[in-house]
Amino acid sequence: RPNSPPTQTTPIPPNAATGQPRNPTLSITITDPNGDPMTTTFKTNATGPWTTIGTNTSVPNGTYRQQPTAMTLYNHTYFWSINLTDNQGTWTNITYHFTTLSNNPPLLTNPTPSDQATHIPITTTNLSIQLTDPDGDSLTWTITTTPNIGITTGTGPANTTIHCPVTGLAYATPYTWTVHTTDSYHWTNTTYAFTTDLDPWPCCELLTINHTRVAG
Repeated sequence: RPNSPPTQTTPIPPNAATGQPRNPTLSITITDPNGDPMTTTFKTNATGPWTTIGTNTSVPNGTYRQQPTAMTLYNHTYFWSINLTDNQGTWTNITYHFTTLSNNPPLLTNPTPSDQATHIPITTTNLSIQLTDPDGDSLTWTITTTPNIGITTGTGPANTTIHCPVTGLAYATPYTWTVHTTDSYHWTNTTYAFTTDLDPWPCCELLTINHTRVAG
């Protein structure tokens, strides 16, 4: 009987899908009506030119997968194709596309001291805050203070509590501290405030006694 071209169905991600993760596992189900073995070639132009990222040679009907590594951008449309050729040289080639999910900015929670806190002891030695990235991206951060009682910078995982050592706090003084963090795609910048305790021993005016005027 005449040779029929192989078929490809059920692409994953589905064609034109949106909200997909970055570097999703690509999958295709292949069938040859004549039962011929097939060669499946996965390609993508994620880096510019069309490039082969995986090949399954002389395989039977089934589902085959390939893990890309260059589809790393958020909210970006990526194209990939399957070239399917049987051992008779009959082929089909189909191009698919999908769009990755949007990036979410980092979140700041649980500042210590809390915003607008009062009566904070001058013996306080550090400020802290919880950083969370909804997308699991690593974070870079900076904490600055005004007046300057400390500063810190660093990098770390998506969910972490960071600390800023502080020294030299004065009584009855308002302070602000600003946290800036980025996941390399979006940033979050928030300023918090607190006021330290009142001086329990306020300074008194020096009293001078003129002993020549004191009755003996």
